Amino acid sequence: MNFRFAFFIVLCVLASFTACGSPGYDLNGTSANSILISSSLDRATAALNKHNCSGALEVLSPLFNSTNTNNDIRMMMAAAYGCDANLEVLSVVMGLTTFGGNLGGAGFWEFLVKEFPSTASPDDRIPQAAENGIDAVRSAVNLGAVIAPSDYINSTSYNPEVLLVSDRISNANTYLTFLSMALMGSLMNRYGAPDSNYDRTAALPWLTAATTPGDGCAMAAATLDFFDGVTYLASVAPASTAHIFSKISTLLTAGLDVACALGCSVICAGNVTCTSCPLSLRNRASCTGSTSDINSCAAAGLNNFINTSWTGTP
Repeated sequence: MNFRFAFFIVLCVLASFTACGSPGYDLNGTSANSILISSSLDRATAALNKHNCSGALEVLSPLFNSTNTNNDIRMMMAAAYGCDANLEVLSVVMGLTTFGGNLGGAGFWEFLVKEFPSTASPDDRIPQAAENGIDAVRSAVNLGAVIAPSDYINSTSYNPEVLLVSDRISNANTYLTFLSMALMGSLMNRYGAPDSNYDRTAALPWLTAATTPGDGCAMAAATLDFFDGVTYLASVAPASTAHIFSKISTLLTAGLDVACALGCSVICAGNVTCTSCPLSLRNRASCTGSTSDINSCAAAGLNNFINTSWTGTP
């Protein structure tokens, strides 16, 4: 059993899925019954077991993009996109436990680069898959959660995303942690020109407010999503791994809010004011590129923090 499928089974058990698989229902109808949804989820599981990521997505997409969507489908959709991003959760966890670098410092960034190689030419589409997975997993919401309108992304869609950890189911927060790592690591590979030691040899290109729209905002948003997730994992994981998540969480706790505040006060010359990273920055489409936009300023500050703490030149 490969790591990807092994984690997928764990995810299914933890989420109490009635079945782990894809869509079999009347496309001319308006709803799918529970038996047909379970059949669809079963088919998606079978596809993922064969690493047939596109097959799983093909089965799931009609349900996901309809009134029939639910948290089981959203989590399965996220797993299918994780498959496309070459994300193997158990492999990542094992890598963290055996990594020789300093996960409380530059070693964390080196680990991400090592774990999630990615190229833009030819385009392996790993960042795009990770982003789509993040969108899916952030829409797995606690039943009965009372959510402020400002805490939604795509609120009118079939799968509105929520920004607060407490509004999502626990397994969504767990998987979001790893999807965010895939997005961060793949973007760092593409833009930081890492050497054989996984240190950057080029500066990240999103160090001003004007440069943040697009991948710069995505990098900042993924960093905050990862911080939310790893802080959650540090509180619930077994002791054998919790100390690793705690070490990474401590690194980011000490740096992220300070970095965002510096983005507002220094990079944007005080045109906006922030003392911490805004919740809204978790939306990767929130940066406008203006020095009067709090998300662009905070994102630039975060990317400067990563650029500085990830060793290398310049």
